[in-house]
Amino acid sequence: SGRKSSEYAPRWRLGPQIGCGAFARVFVAYDPVKRRQVAIKQIPIDPTAAKEVAKVQKEIEIMRELKHPNIVRYLGTHSSRQELYIVMEYVRGGSISEYLELRGKLGLPVRQAWCYMTMLLDGLCFLHSN
Repeated sequence: SGRKSSEYAPRWRLGPQIGCGAFARVFVAYDPVKRRQVAIKQIPIDPTAAKEVAKVQKEIEIMRELKHPNIVRYLGTHSSRQELYIVMEYVRGGSISEYLELRGKLGLPVRQAWCYMTMLLDGLCFLHSN
């Protein structure tokens, strides 16, 4: 459900699922208007769950305001009767946890770990100050 391209037409062509959480799934999609890949977070809507709807609305309000090189950029929203779609910048390369899993026992070189940690903390510091 929700993967039908007609729900996104004519704007996005939905691709494979690239992530999931307790309340949402994330897909890579193609935006033919802007000619770029995007990530689309698909969230089921239960109109009777006012608390959950309020949480999602708050997330969108926060994402709209965030502009930082280490934070995925919010691009817009779209909704159907059953689902809300949050469109975000698509970041290639997968997650850090996937990368670490690929490296196995090698782990990360100290310099690379330091670089990732600095970027992560820079983004986190920005979030907390805004």
